[in-house]
Amino acid sequence: MTLLRLRLGPSAILALALFCVANAQAPTTATLQFGLPANGLRKLSISVGVLPDWTHEGPIAVNRAFGGATSIVGDYINVSPRQSSDAWFSQMEYHLPEILQVASGAVRPVYAPAIIYSDHLDTWTPAMTSGLAKAVAQVNKQGITVWLRLLFEMNGSWMPYGLQPDLLIQIWKDVTIAVRAETNQTFMLWSPNIWSGAVDDSKQGYTTFFPGEAYVDIAGLSYYSSGFNKSVNQPPSNNIFKTLFTPFYNLLNPTNLNSSSSNLLKLTAPIPIVISETSAPYYYELPSSSPYYNQAGDTGFSGALPNTSDYTPSLASPPYAHSDDELYIKASWFVQMTSNVTGAAFPNLIAVSLFNYFKRGGDEATPVLADFRVVGGNQTVEAWFRNDIGNQTAYDLGYTGGGGTMRVNGFVGAVAALVVAVALLLP
Repeated sequence: MTLLRLRLGPSAILALALFCVANAQAPTTATLQFGLPANGLRKLSISVGVLPDWTHEGPIAVNRAFGGATSIVGDYINVSPRQSSDAWFSQMEYHLPEILQVASGAVRPVYAPAIIYSDHLDTWTPAMTSGLAKAVAQVNKQGITVWLRLLFEMNGSWMPYGLQPDLLIQIWKDVTIAVRAETNQTFMLWSPNIWSGAVDDSKQGYTTFFPGEAYVDIAGLSYYSSGFNKSVNQPPSNNIFKTLFTPFYNLLNPTNLNSSSSNLLKLTAPIPIVISETSAPYYYELPSSSPYYNQAGDTGFSGALPNTSDYTPSLASPPYAHSDDELYIKASWFVQMTSNVTGAAFPNLIAVSLFNYFKRGGDEATPVLADFRVVGGNQTVEAWFRNDIGNQTAYDLGYTGGGGTMRVNGFVGAVAALVVAVALLLP
């Protein structure tokens, strides 16, 4: 006690104790729409989630870097008809303990698994439908809300199950029925990839893959600011988010539900929207001498991550303005998605999830390293995001990422800190 008196004056001691009370959150089940935690990371009206690279980091490490807990924890579940049935959705079970550890603290995040199927959809079986429904119900029984992002980016040719609308819609309906028979705490997240053409394009348009209002709880998009040719650093142009997002938003939130031209999906009510995964990756040239050169494009790293200081940023000639500034590229994209202007224009946009991966990008002609990360990579970028949506003070004081905002145990520790402070101030 004497040492503490010597280092801190009375006003400083009381201020620190009051800070602890204000910032040490008690566990709460208060939620927003569809189980979103009211006290998770948010930017104004928009909840913020993260898809961690589980190979190198889990949600605890991500939360620690932010100084606060994300509202959504994303995941990718790889399913193959060549797997044994007990392995189809075992990845959820494998990751659940860490999610529960996070949820044991002040914030109970939504779990958002994305189902990737490695084959043509005519090989999907009723047993898979049943197994998936039971798997998410098991997560729900642990007190965790699930957003099931089934067969996402189904309007893209890069997915093995892509561009198969008839089979997709039937499987989607079957899974939805099976899930709702098992639980009421899993919500169906229908999530195509961003599309710049007509919303009703017969090949890749959104309407072609929509299974019907009765089978969709939330609508989402994979939407990235990918730079030039997905390999050269280029900041997002002004209003590019709004330009491409507006057609999707208006489709799911028509201005006039009674108008056939406005309400193409014949909705009876607007559907809440999320950006299911997003980032503005920063690219590095990948020389043939690199050990990652022969790795396939769009793949993660199983071993140690590359040291970006060993690589040269990928720039155009002449470079785009600010293209050598990773923070500018990533922050300007995030601001476009989450600003007051965006919230006012798209009031039914409820969440954004950040894709926090480092991958081998590009193709054979233009191999690059693609750093999508906002935490765990560039420390200047991480610090900016922590100050913008996280808690720098909690980070500085040693927030662990798996519990409350502070190391102290919720209100118990905070009140204890206040009592000690008052005692120190007494004569």
